[in-house]
Amino acid sequence: MKLRTAFAALIATVGLVVASAAPAQADPPGGIKTYQINVKTGDLDGAGTDSWVQIRMHGALGSTGWIVLDDEDDNHERGRLDRYRVTHADLGELRSIDVWCDHSGRNADWYLDWILISKGSTDGNLFSHGGWFTRNQVVGVENSTR
Repeated sequence: MKLRTAFAALIATVGLVVASAAPAQADPPGGIKTYQINVKTGDLDGAGTDSWVQIRMHGALGSTGWIVLDDEDDNHERGRLDRYRVTHADLGELRSIDVWCDHSGRNADWYLDWILISKGSTDGNLFSHGGWFTRNQVVGVENSTR
């Protein structure tokens, strides 16, 4: 876990965003929004992963950089719902996300069921995947809520 913390600090320094597991709060002023990102790993044999997982969000007003989905917990385990909070400039209506699983470490395969992203107190946008990541890959997922 110390390695993950050190790596998260390093990538934050070079411009990537690291999500936190803090509870949702009111949006800060100035066009900055708080995004609650809920990630559901499937409940299948071998569905959990020790790989690095990142997302990039795309909205009507712009896109984020890569956001590392990691905290002090053992994330992306079989059947688990992981919650993260990220602050970023308002992206407008979310249209799609890219999900990257680097397929590193033990138990590298990962079954992503879905990701639900809420902005402030609004209803969430569902991004359904229902599939495996079996190699270092990026997958684009469209907004299923629209």
